[in-house]
Amino acid sequence: KRLNIFDRINRNVAKLTPQELRHAKYSGLFAKSAESLAEHMFKELPQDFPRIIASSRRQMKDVELVAELLLLIENGPSKNSQGDLDEAYSRRDDEWEEQTDIEGRFRQTVSLLKEWSDDLLSGDGRRYRNQADFYSLFAIANNLVSTGSHIPKSVAVHRLSDFMALVLDEGARGVNPPAKRYYEATRSASSDSLQRRERIAILQKVLLED
Repeated sequence: KRLNIFDRINRNVAKLTPQELRHAKYSGLFAKSAESLAEHMFKELPQDFPRIIASSRRQMKDVELVAELLLLIENGPSKNSQGDLDEAYSRRDDEWEEQTDIEGRFRQTVSLLKEWSDDLLSGDGRRYRNQADFYSLFAIANNLVSTGSHIPKSVAVHRLSDFMALVLDEGARGVNPPAKRYYEATRSASSDSLQRRERIAILQKVLLED
């Protein structure tokens, strides 16, 4: 990919995305991890889960998403501006103390999502393919992995699918405050910290309800 980026510069004087610029600038621990785990995630999970169109993947938006997921595991949900991502790459370029733990949890979380995916992505659960919803889903799956908790697949899929059905039904979410709040938290500024935390907290409660 690095050669492709410089070829674009030489041939087209094309404006590179911030993630392409990070790829050209950094080749250390975090950069290699994000790119390797992006390849792993998109190989393990079903196509379009999460949904990133081909042109965006060519601009390394898949790697950018994985970088955000790694930071989610390490620091919790937050809004990562392009400047924040630049700093994250820089600070973890030569030393990354938590690398082994973070990478392990990432792979375990991907495995759990893969286990859920066949049943979850049918019907209303297909909404989880969207990047904002996938980020929230990844977060609650990571919480299970991090705490060593276990919920039977059938229970997890049933609860998450039923909730998304409420979110997608205008009438149903109108009388269901959590569904309404979740829907509103995806409508605008969906990558803001407050919106992300709201969606994750709601899904977490849905998943763990008695």
